[in-house]
Amino acid sequence: MIKENSKIEKALEILPENLKNIILRIPDIERMRIQDIRLRLNKFLTVTVFDSEYFVTENGVLTRSFEKAVRITS
Repeated sequence: MIKENSKIEKALEILPENLKNIILRIPDIERMRIQDIRLRLNKFLTVTVFDSEYFVTENGVLTRSFEKAVRITS
């Protein structure tokens, strides 16, 4: 069985460097609880934590508001 941290680490290995750095800015306690990372072209970067979806800002802040969220452009 793979530990949850290992799953996030494996996901980070395949992300582009800029997105990887944003995810790494999320505080450890929240990052360890991420269930899903969503990357959709021309949409905002979102993560699912405890079945709730959050937008992610450049600074790694999880928010319910999309205004400062990272937009996936390529």
